[in-house]
Amino acid sequence: ADIPAGLPALLNVLDDYSPTIPDELTAHYLERSGYSCNDKRLVRLVSVAAQCFISKITNDTAEVCKRRKRMPQKKQREEGFNPRDKRLVMTTEDLVEVLQEYGFKHKVPPYFVESKGAEGK
Repeated sequence: ADIPAGLPALLNVLDDYSPTIPDELTAHYLERSGYSCNDKRLVRLVSVAAQCFISKITNDTAEVCKRRKRMPQKKQREEGFNPRDKRLVMTTEDLVEVLQEYGFKHKVPPYFVESKGAEGK
């Protein structure tokens, strides 16, 4: 297999990089999924990829939240939000909407049957 030109340089940079997600946590989940890896650079590469994914999810969720804040005040009140509250508060519903765009399925627990998220999800 051909090795991409920048891969060795990237792996060398990862030697000194400390990702947000600890190596131990990434290694644990790699082992749980059946992949044992002794190269800490590869573990860090997976950590960086996971960190990037989490960042995208968070940014997209913030955008959904901002879009909700731009809804007409009447609609915000109907959905149970205070239109005068200027804070951006990301809700579980915002996160679920984004995760569904990424292909994740969400099942509403039975004790939330009456919640907004239970409709058609």
